[in-house]
Amino acid sequence: MRDILIYFFVALGLSMDAFSLSIVYGVNKINRLNMLKLSFWVGFFHFIMPIIGGNVGVLFQKKLALASNIIVSIIFFIIAFSMINSLKDEEKAMTLDKLYYFIVFAFTVSLDSLSVGLAYGILKENILLASFTFSIISFIFTFLGLVIGNIFGTRFEKTSKIIGAIILLLLAFKYIFL
Repeated sequence: MRDILIYFFVALGLSMDAFSLSIVYGVNKINRLNMLKLSFWVGFFHFIMPIIGGNVGVLFQKKLALASNIIVSIIFFIIAFSMINSLKDEEKAMTLDKLYYFIVFAFTVSLDSLSVGLAYGILKENILLASFTFSIISFIFTFLGLVIGNIFGTRFEKTSKIIGAIILLLLAFKYIFL
């Protein structure tokens, strides 16, 4: 029982990137089916990444942590500038309507769970239970973030996109200087 509670709190921490980024994407008025699809993919990657991480081993831990921060930063910068650019031309507004975008989004917000999987592998934790917990919590928080973003996007159209782009830029800088 204690392990499940610990995994739950770790899952909350891991889900915060997905939650905040989902709010940003939600302002683009994503339909419910795509919200569910995106949430599924985030949950899937939060399940599979710790398992992969647990099996990779100690040797690559520091290198992967550095690379994941840089990859996440670059992706956040690209998304932020895409959102800013979409303010000029509403027809070019960023959407999440293709499998490729779902997978890139889900992979990006799940990279930190790879590092947790590495640590859990070293500590010989129950990676399957942890991964399952991470998956469920990240699915829920991604969906909630998309719903909240959709509400704000509908009410505050351009302002919400500007705020979303600023949040992404701040997250990108956070990952660079981690």
